[in-house]
Amino acid sequence: EYEHHSPYASERCNYYDINEIYPTIFFGGSSSYSGWQVTQTNFEKSYASIVEVNSPISINLSMTSLGNDQFKLDADFIATDNITSSQNKVLFVVTAIAQPNNPENSDWLNKPVAVSEPTDLNIDLGQTIHISQTMNVDTTPNSQLKGIVIVQSWNSKKIIQSAIVNLGNTDIS
Repeated sequence: EYEHHSPYASERCNYYDINEIYPTIFFGGSSSYSGWQVTQTNFEKSYASIVEVNSPISINLSMTSLGNDQFKLDADFIATDNITSSQNKVLFVVTAIAQPNNPENSDWLNKPVAVSEPTDLNIDLGQTIHISQTMNVDTTPNSQLKGIVIVQSWNSKKIIQSAIVNLGNTDIS
């Protein structure tokens, strides 16, 4: 079953209005690859094209294990320029390596294991806003979790800014 292989897939398909089940990847919330185009080469090319784009928001992100499969993500959002997009929301995501036994894919292929509800982000130039999110994650040894925070315009679907932090191996207590 598709949902088993990609948790939260149906939510993402609804948000991006995708009708097919085959892999579809969005970069920056606007450019996409589908089917056989979903390759590491295209991932790296798309990443390189958006990573240097200036954003009006800066993010400092940290992730802490609280024990009992609970993790806390703390993010500081700093408005460094005027924000022209509307309906901006914050989404926290925790990912794990999709194929932990396949070292070829382990560096770049992750799947979401927990996703927060979107939170409105209303911030003006020069402001700093702190948002925390505690998430329950069903971990397994060697999950190699990553915490991600995304600021996205719900109007245009364009990603305004994101940050990622590695928690590391969940074998350690």
